Amino acid sequence: MNENEDSDIEDDVDHDSHLRAYEEYSKTVKGWFIAYGVGAPVLFLTQDNISKAIIKSGEGKCIVSLFLVGVVLQVFIALVNKWNNWHIHFAYNNEKKLEEQTKLVQFCCLLSQQSWIDICIDVLTFVLFIWASTKVFLIFAI
Repeated sequence: MNENEDSDIEDDVDHDSHLRAYEEYSKTVKGWFIAYGVGAPVLFLTQDNISKAIIKSGEGKCIVSLFLVGVVLQVFIALVNKWNNWHIHFAYNNEKKLEEQTKLVQFCCLLSQQSWIDICIDVLTFVLFIWASTKVFLIFAI
């Protein structure tokens, strides 16, 4: 490919549609994480035969803690992203270059570009939920 072909491909990309798709996937994943992280322990603890088996196994505190930590991580990253974007939206001066913005705005702009933080939190949440769920399933497999 030559430079012109690369340029044409980039021109064809609809960045707004990709952002909207990302927003929808992000909301969906966060919703599922919160629903599962809260709903699974409630289900496990309100079903008499399941709760008795979990209590008898001695794994109850660990299972609930794994789910709780996963939910807390998701709420934490949502709050970080919310406040970070609020500061960028309300404090960013469009008439200035990034280097001329306040230190807080510069930090928030840098932080908003660190997608690895969200990826790590999501992967960690997923691992915690799989770990907790596996513990529950193993109680009944034995």
